[in-house]
Amino acid sequence: MKKYGCSLRRILTTMVLVLCLAVLLGLQAFAISPEEKVGEPVPYYIGTSTTSASIEISPSGEAACWGHIDCYWGYTTDAAMRLQWKNENGVWIDYKSWYAEGRAADFDETWNVPKGRTYRVKVVGDIYDEDGNWVEIVDVASGSVKY
Repeated sequence: MKKYGCSLRRILTTMVLVLCLAVLLGLQAFAISPEEKVGEPVPYYIGTSTTSASIEISPSGEAACWGHIDCYWGYTTDAAMRLQWKNENGVWIDYKSWYAEGRAADFDETWNVPKGRTYRVKVVGDIYDEDGNWVEIVDVASGSVKY
């Protein structure tokens, strides 16, 4: 009887160790790297398929600004691309704006900027259905560039 109890104890101990190992390996499989963003909402748009905004500033101070809003068939946009700079309070101030409208709004513009500020590009568009009814507003901002 004692032999049976001893081997039962070994079986239970082995099972507990295997279970602990499986749980640890399973948790590691679901680990998320620090680079991944968790819980950030992904926008769902009704009439907009893609948006983008980017900026590069040359050593001479020429800001190359790109932006894009593409609508699904049957929708249009009235869009603006804004070159902005950040003031000392961290508020983004419009420096130069360009406008476009249609099923797609594509921007590819340059503007000379003074040194000593942080800049970004922001693209904003009102989206309308084929009957002219306002559907949504979309916006996207580039990363910031210090010049």
